[in-house]
Amino acid sequence: MEDANINKDLPENAMEDKDLYFSVSPSKLSRLYIATLGIYGIYWFYKNWKIQKELKGMDVMPIPRSIFAVFYTHSLFNCISESIREKGVSSTFNPKLMATIFVVLLVVGNLGSKIGEMPDAPNYLQASFFVSLLLSVYPLQEAQDAVNLINNDPFGFRNSKYSWHNVLLIIAGVLFWFLALLGTFVNMVGENTI
Repeated sequence: MEDANINKDLPENAMEDKDLYFSVSPSKLSRLYIATLGIYGIYWFYKNWKIQKELKGMDVMPIPRSIFAVFYTHSLFNCISESIREKGVSSTFNPKLMATIFVVLLVVGNLGSKIGEMPDAPNYLQASFFVSLLLSVYPLQEAQDAVNLINNDPFGFRNSKYSWHNVLLIIAGVLFWFLALLGTFVNMVGENTI
């Protein structure tokens, strides 16, 4: 029976032809991340950790690292930065700053929305999740720009087209966005009129 890990049977230079990270166009990443209210971000982290595990033999569990990305963002962004140095790619990617911005926005957005659900909380806190979600796409785009340079695909053309799965996610996301914003608006207006 053949070994399930075919990568170790490949010659050393064959590994250079594989992408070291998940290649996707920054615009596709942004649209799917925002449309799915950040769920695509979990997939993005999963794909990157899975590739790192397979190609570099890292002892990581991609699923938990993607679900709990808030704890592993710095680690992944540092891996990206190391790959930039190893490949000699010219990039202005700042892993510590971008990871910190991403994590802070996730935490602030989630805490703000939870506090906003409390009876005497200011109404604007209910929208903090949406604002932080929109802002948190920036550090991911910066990381993706660096990843695409590492993969010799600067614009992410290899993964720039939308599959029918992607289109369904966007449609579902737009519907959810509409309902969530409508609910937030009705809740904010309703509290002010009582």
